[in-house]
Amino acid sequence: RSFLLGVWIRPANTTTPQPIISTPDQSLYLGLADSEGTLLGRVGNTSLSLSASPEQWNLVGLAADYQTGQLTLFNGLEQVSRELGVEEFPHSTNKTLLLGSDGTHNFTGLITDVRIFDRLVPTDVLFYRTAPSLLDETGAEGATYVLR
Repeated sequence: RSFLLGVWIRPANTTTPQPIISTPDQSLYLGLADSEGTLLGRVGNTSLSLSASPEQWNLVGLAADYQTGQLTLFNGLEQVSRELGVEEFPHSTNKTLLLGSDGTHNFTGLITDVRIFDRLVPTDVLFYRTAPSLLDETGAEGATYVLR
């Protein structure tokens, strides 16, 4: 079955690894592999990587197309694809998904606008807005920032 995971992240450059979305057994994994910002996407034994920018907003995601057999990892409009064997496609929709954790490691930074689809969607659905911004609600020094 095809699927698409998309999420805005703003990673802090402090720890490694940093899971964004993962199954407990990590057979499905989207996260940062190191403090340099290497974005890793994995389904089964098939892995892809791109770079992500620490301390900046990144729209990242992982998509699997059951029709073409392609696994695609993206950061904004940059993407890499690789053939994924049919036997590696997740056949169960009853798996637990962990957000910001893989059960051992935790994501350090901000995560927002998590989107999980059980099909592929047009890019305008995923890219419906620009990067989130942190706005100072009061204008005062040391103010609380609200994610918009």
